[in-house]
Amino acid sequence: TDPDAKQTNEGMLDDYDLVFSDEFDTGALDISKWNTSFLWGPDTIINREEQYYVDIARDPDFGFDPFTFENGTLVINSVPTPPSLREKANGQPYLSGMITSYDAFKFTYGYVEARARVPFGKGYWPAFWLLNAYYVDEMPEIDIMEFIGDNQDVVYHTYHYHDADGTLRSTESEPTPGIDYTAGFHTYAVDWRPGLIVYYIDGIEVHRVSDAKVSRQDMYVIANTALGGWWAGSPDESTPFPGRYEIDYIRVYRQTRPYATAPLSDGESDIEPASTVPGASPAHRPP
Repeated sequence: TDPDAKQTNEGMLDDYDLVFSDEFDTGALDISKWNTSFLWGPDTIINREEQYYVDIARDPDFGFDPFTFENGTLVINSVPTPPSLREKANGQPYLSGMITSYDAFKFTYGYVEARARVPFGKGYWPAFWLLNAYYVDEMPEIDIMEFIGDNQDVVYHTYHYHDADGTLRSTESEPTPGIDYTAGFHTYAVDWRPGLIVYYIDGIEVHRVSDAKVSRQDMYVIANTALGGWWAGSPDESTPFPGRYEIDYIRVYRQTRPYATAPLSDGESDIEPASTVPGASPAHRPP
């Protein structure tokens, strides 16, 4: 036993209740829990991304279903757009999928975890994250895990919000390097508290954000695979298809006892404008 090894968060959830989950073991996507598009629909391109998210909840006859189920896991498959579907995909070169809990579940503060395996390949940009529910005031975003497909031994963690002037402010996209995340399943989690966000991988704390502007708004859960965009870069001839983002489960817990007093919402923030933060991942907001 290494006495200097980082301790896991085992036992941390003893005072938490499971309030939302999907084990993905029914063989079909539970539409009562998941939307399959952004609120602003599939037709708006953000961050120069190159995928079209197939909204099977509203368009089950699109011609391609990105969601399959294998051995109790959800697989989000990403593929080149077949010529016969290119017009329906608004000319986007790739088809992919996303799930959001927007209609089913929103929450403020809690512990959120997914067990997942990310795809390898240039241009893949899978993520697991929280987005604000109503797009008012600070419009925060907690990126629990983002991954750039051809950099297989690093995942990233970022927090974004908008200040009173509407300027996007972002932490650095903090990297957690060291293992090939495409080689197997890992748990990615965040403990979101008043004034504090603590990120975990496989139960070990890897990063934290302590700031007066940590989200105090209702947020919802998203898992998706983007392709291309200015952060991940475009797929090329080396990119293997289909890209498979495999998710074993998603769980949300809430603490049963009250939290300590939150920092004042008008407190000073140490988070810099995103334009001055080198390499920060882009935020998502509706047009």
